[in-house]
Amino acid sequence: DAYDLILEDAPAGPTSLLVLPHFAGSGTPTFDTTSRGAFLGLTFATDRAELAKAILEGLTYELRMNLELLRDGGVVIDVLRAIGGGARSGMWLQLKADVTGIPVATPSVTEAAGLGAALLAGVGAGVFPSAAAAAQSCLRIAETRQPDPVAHRSYDERYAIYRDLYAAVVPFSRRLGLLRPPEA
Repeated sequence: DAYDLILEDAPAGPTSLLVLPHFAGSGTPTFDTTSRGAFLGLTFATDRAELAKAILEGLTYELRMNLELLRDGGVVIDVLRAIGGGARSGMWLQLKADVTGIPVATPSVTEAAGLGAALLAGVGAGVFPSAAAAAQSCLRIAETRQPDPVAHRSYDERYAIYRDLYAAVVPFSRRLGLLRPPEA
């Protein structure tokens, strides 16, 4: 997997960096189109693998923030299901489990859009009585990554800092957004 190749030399556990991954503004939970990405903790020793892992950590911290909002709203989340390209990266799957503290299950078929279209076609053709029955007929979990308790505690410490990052950075993002690019 491309992610695993990039991350193969990344340090174990949390990186020494924090990344606010708002490269195109932010979605949930802040819905701020003016927010911009930020990298904190860069040094001359920071390498590509650590930077790549820090970006994935930032994305996963955003996931955790959204999961906590769902939990606060009464939604019970016992397991996460990974689909798409990121589901092929064992390292990112483990990172998600360690950051969120929730097991991450990977179905045997991770390309959900194509599978979903085929299943809906099966419903339309009368092969399956419902979309739920169609999904149930083919769902097979290939593997489940369990959170590592030691890693989860380490990520908890970083996450506590990450939760304050957006509020600290957004005033600078907004000020930068008001600046015109230099004239050529």
